[in-house]
Amino acid sequence: MKLSERDLTKLGEFFSVFSDPTRLKIILLLLKEKEACCVNRIAKTLNLNQPAVSQQMRVLRNAGLVKAVRTGKFVRYSITDPHVEEIIRVGINHINGGKS
Repeated sequence: MKLSERDLTKLGEFFSVFSDPTRLKIILLLLKEKEACCVNRIAKTLNLNQPAVSQQMRVLRNAGLVKAVRTGKFVRYSITDPHVEEIIRVGINHINGGKS
């Protein structure tokens, strides 16, 4: 597989999003929830402070992994790409030595 330097940089940036445990917790929560979640709900569920969650949501949104929809005064977040769950599953499979 041959990638350009630009593509290698973009791929590295994409995978770096998955390197933070807090972002992984948020991603897993959003994958589990059936409806979009606001920052306060994410923070409360994960026992995190709201500014930390907001900062991580910005990273996830900039990476194109979550979308934000304003509903009144709340912004609700959800996973944008169904491949995110597959990426998480492959990572879990890998760290478990190929055992699901």
